[in-house]
Amino acid sequence: MIIKKRPGRRPFECPVQFTKDYEVFKEICISRKYSSMGKTSIFSILQKFLTFLDDSKVGFSNGITGRLVIKFLSSYSGNSTRYIATIVSIIR
Repeated sequence: MIIKKRPGRRPFECPVQFTKDYEVFKEICISRKYSSMGKTSIFSILQKFLTFLDDSKVGFSNGITGRLVIKFLSSYSGNSTRYIATIVSIIR
């Protein structure tokens, strides 16, 4: 029997303008001893948000506006309120 593997994801490449903040946040998660599953959940959403910001031409962390956050959250409007609350909590 031949078992086919699903193609793996490419590793996340953080947009250059957010690299320093991203690395600092990773260190904070390590120092707070977040569980492996917790970090996976957090970084999954964070990576999507950073990609969204990069696509929106945000050049630095101080350029993140409430309008952009709402636009990002709106893309999840079809999801459960509980999942959206998780996203809000992670982004906060």
